[in-house]
Amino acid sequence: MAGWIKAQERWGVLPEAFDPTGWSVARPTNALRPALADAAFTLWLHDRDERWRQVVATHFRNMQRMNRTAHGYSGLKDVRVTGSFDDACPGY
Repeated sequence: MAGWIKAQERWGVLPEAFDPTGWSVARPTNALRPALADAAFTLWLHDRDERWRQVVATHFRNMQRMNRTAHGYSGLKDVRVTGSFDDACPGY
C-alpha cells in the first residue's frame, strides 16, 4: 500500500505498472481502476484509521482532476501527460 500511496503522490493517479525501486513507469496508462480506493477502504474497515479515508479522498480528487472530460471520465494514455485521454471509460 505504501508504494501505491507514493505513486499517487508522484503522478496524481496510478499508472498501470511502475517500478517502485527506481520510480520508473513501466505502463503509463490509467484505466480508472478502483484498486487503491478499494484497498484503502478495506483497511479502514479493519482498523478505522482515518489515514485510509484520506488516501481514498485524495485518490478521488486526483481522478476528478486528471480523468474528467467534458461529458464524464476517461482513462489516460499517460499519467505523466496532462489531458492524454484514451477515450475509454471501462466499467468495473
